[in-house]
Amino acid sequence: MNKKKAIISIAGFDPSGGAGISRDLLVVNELKEQGVGVCTAITYQNNFEFEGLSWLSNSQIEKQINVLAKEFDFEHAKIGLIKNLDQLNFIVKALLNHNNEIKIIWDPILSASAGFNFHNDITLKNLTVLNKLYLITPNKKEAQLLNIFPTKNKQFACNVYIKSYEEKENFITDFLISKSGSYKIHSKKMNTNGIHGSGCRVSTAICCYLKKNDSLQIACSKAQTYLINILKKTL
Repeated sequence: MNKKKAIISIAGFDPSGGAGISRDLLVVNELKEQGVGVCTAITYQNNFEFEGLSWLSNSQIEKQINVLAKEFDFEHAKIGLIKNLDQLNFIVKALLNHNNEIKIIWDPILSASAGFNFHNDITLKNLTVLNKLYLITPNKKEAQLLNIFPTKNKQFACNVYIKSYEEKENFITDFLISKSGSYKIHSKKMNTNGIHGSGCRVSTAICCYLKKNDSLQIACSKAQTYLINILKKTL
């Protein structure tokens, strides 16, 4: 059987549809790519409140990946909410077992917008898993928690795209640290109107544009433009 190429999203299930697997697959569909999803957790939330979650085990996650891999080839993956960095390492190994050249993007969700903290176990030792990734897409606070600072030499092999690195009255600047250099990507500041999942949209859109063979810098710029266009529709 000839396998179909697909982007795989490995993330939590958000019943409000604002973030997680359901949002990732909507973005992939809007950008006219094939997408499949693997669930890491079931969250109890709406667009404004987060009441908790139930985690799936590594075994349950691996079973989902393996059965999908029988039908699809994965050259690009987006990972969202995960239980801890040990689970991230497990998922990355599972993906690499199917394609050792897969480009993996991790959007590190360290806390919910309602104030729920997911990860308090971050150390430099368990951050070595980042060397197996292609790109991580933290916001400024998450980058600091991951010990990533643009003004210092980057200690991990992966590329880093820091969302909302600088904010001014009318503009937001994202910061891309790649193997070919560092770049600032400017965009107009938009009111999110309480919508969560904007970072989820950006990281998934980057995955889609990379699949379309855009360079990383172009993919990041297009993903930011995509988000702005989405936010304009909500105003």
